[in-house]
Amino acid sequence: MDYKGINYDIGTKTLKGKITRQVFDPAIVAKEIAIIKNELHCNSIRISGLDIKRIATASEIALQLGLTVLFSPALHYDNQENTLQYILQGAEAAEKLRKQYPNIIYVTGCELTMFTASFVKGETGMERIGNIFSPFSMVKNLLGIPRTYNKRLNGFLSKAVTEIRKRFKGQITYASGTWEKVDWNLFDMIGIDHYLSAFNKAIYAKEIQKYKQISKPLLITEFGCCAYKGAEDKGAMGWAIVDWDKGKPELKGDYIRDENVQVSY
Repeated sequence: MDYKGINYDIGTKTLKGKITRQVFDPAIVAKEIAIIKNELHCNSIRISGLDIKRIATASEIALQLGLTVLFSPALHYDNQENTLQYILQGAEAAEKLRKQYPNIIYVTGCELTMFTASFVKGETGMERIGNIFSPFSMVKNLLGIPRTYNKRLNGFLSKAVTEIRKRFKGQITYASGTWEKVDWNLFDMIGIDHYLSAFNKAIYAKEIQKYKQISKPLLITEFGCCAYKGAEDKGAMGWAIVDWDKGKPELKGDYIRDENVQVSY
C-alpha cells in the first residue's frame, strides 16, 4: 500500500447552502495536519472543499510536512459549465504547488452525477440522490444495465481532463461513486469512494477486485463510517440521521455516540 491517508475538509457546501467549516485558521490547520502525520501515521491526505485558496493553503502545509496531497476542489450543487471552470481554476492552483512539491495529485471532482446538475434527473442534490439510489436504479446497476448518465459523465470528464492537462502536469484522478462507470483511460489513477455497509458487505471486497483488473494504481478516495452505534451498517449514509430542515438541526431518533464503532470499522 503506497498511500495511507485521510480526508481533510477545509469547508464544503452543504445541501442547505451553508459551509461545513466557517472558520479557517491556518495555525489550527497546521496543528491538525501535523496530528494526521505524526499521530495517525498517514503519509497522504486528501484536502477537499469549496474555497480553492483554502485548499492551496492547507495543501502547502501538508506538502511541507512531506505528505502526498490529493488536491480536491469540490463545487457542489452547481451547473456543469461553472463546475468545469472551477475545476480548471483548481488545476492552475495545484500546478503552482506542484512546481515546488512534486508529490501532489489532482482530483477532477467528486461524484459529479450527484453533486452537479444535468447528469442525473433532479433539480436538487436530494432529488438526484433519490434517483440514484432508488430501488429501480440500484437493480439496474446490479444487473449491469448501461446508464445514460455515465455517457454524459464521461463526456464531461473527457473535456475536463483535456483542459486540466494543459494546466497541471502531474498525475490526475477522479473521486467516483460506485454507481458511476468511469472511463479510466482518461486518468493516471483510479479513484473510488467506496463505503462498506450492510447493503454491500457480502460483495465489498469483490467489487474492489474488479477495479484492480485495470492496470492502473487504485485509490480508495473515501471510506469509513460515523461514530455512533449502528453507523457501521449505514456506511456513506451515516449523516442521514440528522434532520437538516429544522432551524437547529437535530437527530431523527435516539442514537448513542460510540467512537469505538468507527475505530473497529
